[in-house]
Amino acid sequence: MKILIAVPAHNEAAIITSNLKILSDFLSMAFKNFDWEIFVVENGSSDATMRMVREAADTNSKIKALSSQPTGKGRAIKTAWDLSDADILIFMDADLATDITALSKLLEQHKTGAGLVIGNRWNKNSVVERSLARTIYSKIYNLLAGAILDDHTPDHQCGFKSITKTAWQKISPHMKSDGWFFDSELLGLAGHFGFSIAEIPVNWSEKRTGKNKSRVKIFKTAKNLLINLFTLKKRLARLPKE
Repeated sequence: MKILIAVPAHNEAAIITSNLKILSDFLSMAFKNFDWEIFVVENGSSDATMRMVREAADTNSKIKALSSQPTGKGRAIKTAWDLSDADILIFMDADLATDITALSKLLEQHKTGAGLVIGNRWNKNSVVERSLARTIYSKIYNLLAGAILDDHTPDHQCGFKSITKTAWQKISPHMKSDGWFFDSELLGLAGHFGFSIAEIPVNWSEKRTGKNKSRVKIFKTAKNLLINLFTLKKRLARLPKE
């Protein structure tokens, strides 16, 4: 089985080198029976991220440096997934907020027939450390997304998901989001086309502090996501399920 891990990277010079080593070292041990690669997609950085990723790729043939312009999480993931011929496509955040030991759990769910697998920070077995503001925002967004899209997905926005190549090839032509709405659109389309969606508990911690604090503007992002939810609902109503 071939596995691709996409890592979007926007201004990650402070962490990218060390985190790629952590990730590749883990995969070398835990995934030694699989054919795996890491595609790091530099995404409009103004720092030394791209140089550092290229240096990592020069010393590790399992790492490939890609670039995606302009900025956008969704654009970066789509760039990696579309280029890969892997059987299982994964994406995870560059800060390794999700404990990487959960990668094996993703594969276990695909073995049982899941087309899409998501990390669920609200699972009773998950251990999560994050600010109160982001906890409230996440809870409200997931409730709104569930009500608008009429789904029961517990955690739309956890940056830890995997999909089969077959499912992605069906969904990809209909993906329009290049930004933070990528996750919800992916979930909406996967459900629309009848792919089984599984969830796994994760250990997740908000690692970005100080100068490296998350650059997501909660309220501005929330407004755009809300608009996109209603737009997606209308699109799905018109989209054939074949």
